[in-house]
Formats: sequence, structure tokens, C-alpha cells
Amino acid sequence: MRGLVQGTYGVSCWALFVLAAAIGLPLLALLPSESARMRFARRLARAVVRACALPVAVEGLEHLAPGRSAVLAANHSSYLDAMILVAALPPTVHFAAKREFGRMPVMGFALRRLGAYFVERVDPAGGIEDTRELTAAARRGETVAFFPEGTFSRAPGLRPFRLGAFVVAAEAGAPVVPVVLRGTRSALREGRWMPLRYPIEVHIDSPIVASGPGWSAAVQLRDQVRQVMLLRCAEPDLAR
Repeated sequence: MRGLVQGTYGVSCWALFVLAAAIGLPLLALLPSESARMRFARRLARAVVRACALPVAVEGLEHLAPGRSAVLAANHSSYLDAMILVAALPPTVHFAAKREFGRMPVMGFALRRLGAYFVERVDPAGGIEDTRELTAAARRGETVAFFPEGTFSRAPGLRPFRLGAFVVAAEAGAPVVPVVLRGTRSALREGRWMPLRYPIEVHIDSPIVASGPGWSAAVQLRDQVRQVMLLRCAEPDLAR
């Protein structure tokens, strides 16, 4: 009986995801301004979260100062993470996504319409150019969200962090705001396609500022942010 209930819930959630995509993609194509598209995406994500009856608690929004640039560093543990962040964060937040997503017809289109930045993970020269573009965006006052782990796994734990987000923050003089997601791995674990109704928490911590520009300052910043996130996520350190 329990399996039937969970299966029915999972199928219902996927029906809502498909419906949201069917409504959202045409509107993303039609809405003329990026800000309007980002506000719409936030409303749509919130509607899907409510319709799926996912209990989501958000704390620490006061750490995101309006009108000030920041780099957000979030842990990555589920397929649901991006949707939860879009629903929880202000609609002014841009996302950094791996370049492979930009090559996917539907996902790439949606991300481009929402002002996402694509990051090269394989080609070093491309990665340097992407870092320059993101640093320029932060200097313009934009807030950009990263998943510094780059990917996620079925097993609990915080994976090693890539340095790109912290180089951007150090060079732009922008603070890093740690964002910790809890519960998304249990709601939709890697390798499983049926979501479960599970409480989700989004903790937004105090901003952390680099000691200055340069590589060593970025490494130090990464380590400081990682320590905060390890305490909050209560999962093993997979970098050891």
C-alpha cells in the first residue's frame, strides 16, 4: 500500500513537471525582458512546489542584500535543487550552469532565456574565459549562483569544490553567500526517478568576503565557505 501511494505521488509530480514545462517554455519565448522571464520562472517554480505539496522552509533571506552583487555557493544533492533555489531565491539571481546543458535544445533554450551563464568544465582556455565573463557580471552588480561541487551523487556527502566561483568572488570583490539545501537528496535521489514527499530546508548563511584578489585568497575563501556548508548540511566530507 505504501509503495502504491508513493508511486501515485511520484507520477503526479512528473505530470506537474511536464505541465509546467508545457506552460513555461512558450511564455519564456514570448516574455520580452529578462527580468520578466525570471519573475515568471520564480512564480512557476513556487506553483510546482506547492502543487507537489513539498514542505520547503527558507531561512536567511536577509543575507541577500538588494542591489548588491554576491556569489551564491550551494551544495548539490538532487535533480530538484535548481527548481527549489529558483522558488526560494530572489528573481534577480542568475545561475551558472555547465556548458553541456547549453547544448541541450530545451534546457539550453530555457537557461539562455533566464540569463544563465555557461561554464566550461573540460577546456582550460574556455574555463578561463568563462571566469572572466562571470567576474565582469559580478562587478556589474549581478548575483550569480554556483553549485561548486559540479555534480551530485546518490550517497550523502559534500563533494570537493571547484574553484571557479571563489575566483570570481575574489577578483570581483563580491561576498560569497553559502546556501545549504537539506532534504532534496531524500526527495529525489540520484538514480531514482520517482520523487518522494520529504521536508526540504534552504539555509542562507552570512556573507563571507575574500581577503583580497588572487589565487591564494580564492583558495582560502573556498575553504571557509566549505567549512560553513559542512556544518550546515550535516553530511560527510567527501573531500577527505
